[in-house]
Amino acid sequence: MPFMTTLCSTSRRWLEVRYDGLSAEGQVAPTIVLNLYMSTPSPSIDVEIHRLDARLALNNEWLAFGQVAPQKVSDSGHSTTLRLEISPAGLDFIGANLSGDDLTLKLELMGLLRAREAADGQRQLVQSDFPYGEWGYVFAVPADFTFTVARSDWFTKVLSVVGGSRYIAAEIQLPKAAEKSDVVAALARLKDEERAYALGDDPKVFLSCRAMIEALPGYPSDLFHDVDSPSKRKSLDDMFKEAGDFFHVGRHVRQDGPQAGEFPVDHRDAAFALNLARLLLSYLSAL
Repeated sequence: MPFMTTLCSTSRRWLEVRYDGLSAEGQVAPTIVLNLYMSTPSPSIDVEIHRLDARLALNNEWLAFGQVAPQKVSDSGHSTTLRLEISPAGLDFIGANLSGDDLTLKLELMGLLRAREAADGQRQLVQSDFPYGEWGYVFAVPADFTFTVARSDWFTKVLSVVGGSRYIAAEIQLPKAAEKSDVVAALARLKDEERAYALGDDPKVFLSCRAMIEALPGYPSDLFHDVDSPSKRKSLDDMFKEAGDFFHVGRHVRQDGPQAGEFPVDHRDAAFALNLARLLLSYLSAL
């Protein structure tokens, strides 16, 4: 099903807009560039965009803003671009709420159109905003639609451009609970980790990571009893145990030093812990 919406006035559908992909540009002033396809719903309708405001949201937080450039649109349709300026804080908010394989965003459009409807011989139930064959101005009421962006596309097409860093999208395959009943409890803890990370609760991420690894059957010294090689089995057990020790560090406040009474972890540590937990669970589940 295509990601699209229709801009309407009180009496007519005037403009159809479809999402066709995204990119980004700029590091000082980050800009998300949406590829759109625009057309009128009927050969009898022509539209000129005078002012079409746009804004982009995630979880009902409006993060990026822009305008569709003035242009003429007919039923034959054409591709265009929409540039939306987003702040570094907006990018951080998306990153903090990015979990799973896809990112779901909402685009809202509204504004002023100049339109003309030709008499096509069909009886209309509702009178047009102005006489047939004449140009007139109409206000397109707010219309929105959601679209999804693959996690890998967000990293490679947006963050690697505007973030000034090189991002590598790692595909980490996690099992469904029904497929791996022995790791159901660990999968539930992983959801807790992702929720805590999105809320910025870094110590809770470590708490949930530790709970996840403790929920694995055989932890800490018998996770890989089916591995034939003794040296490989020991190395894997040691690696998971070391990860568990790292997760344990973030669960307790420091007892001395300048950070006494505070948790010795930050959001960067939490991001590493979360991705490490995903990777460990993915590897174990694939055995």
